[in-house]
Formats: sequence, C-alpha cells, structure tokens
Amino acid sequence: MTVESPASLRDRVLQVLQREIDAILAPAGYVRIGGSWSRTTAFARTEVAIQRSQSGLACYINLARFQRLFGREWVPPGSVYSGWRVGHFTDSVAEANGLDALPYAELDGDSPLRRRVTTLLSERVVPFLGRCHGLLGHRQLPPRVAALRKGTA
Repeated sequence: MTVESPASLRDRVLQVLQREIDAILAPAGYVRIGGSWSRTTAFARTEVAIQRSQSGLACYINLARFQRLFGREWVPPGSVYSGWRVGHFTDSVAEANGLDALPYAELDGDSPLRRRVTTLLSERVVPFLGRCHGLLGHRQLPPRVAALRKGTA
C-alpha cells in the first residue's frame, strides 16, 4: 500500500479547491492569478486568497477590501485585512474557529468541510464582497467582526 505524501495531497486538494472557487467567483467578476482572485471597480478592490500554512498541512482563505477613489487605493480605517477569513461569515464562534486553518486531509474528496467552505463563499462571502464595491462599501464588516464590535458575539 502506498502512502500519499503531504505535498501530493496538498497539491491535489488545492487544484480542486481552486476550480471550485473559480466557479463561485468568476460569475461575480473575479479574475484569478495563482491562488488569489481579485475584482476591481470604481470604489473598491476586493480579494480572496488561499494562503498555505507554514506547517504545510493546512490552508487559510483570506479576504481583503481596499477602497478606491480616483484610481487611488487605501485600507479603510479600522479594517483588519489579516483578520478576515472565511470563518468570519459563520453563525457561531465554534464554527468560526473550526474554519480558521483548513487541513488538507479534511478538504480532500467530497468532504463536509469543503462543502461548508464553498457554501459560505457562495452564499455569504460573495454577496458581502459585492456590497463592499458600493460607494459606502468601507462600512461593511463581516458578520463575526460586526458582532464583536457590537459586543454581541
């Protein structure tokens, strides 16, 4: 019996995950370069990126929003790019914590984790990022971040 190397598992899982994310983000106007997707409009640039963990056994899905006006970009005050992850779009702290680092072994095949990640991307992340492209998009916060700021999380 052959044991698959961690690098082989990672590469296979990332290829499948990238194809699935392409199918979700392309209709919303995102363009992929490597492991990240970007969409630029008059008022914002938003990004979705797969970040590999240092351990090589998991990945993260990061989100970013940069406001734009007259061709200039900036990060809105109070925004925390490095803190926005797909888990910020869940209903519970426990689920958000479970979606921070995404182990490749648990994303493999038709797994519940992969289905949950792609569902969150299509049903919550894409609509949220779409709202970020409006004139007042800088006021948008992921649900978990907004709840923390209000003290209701």
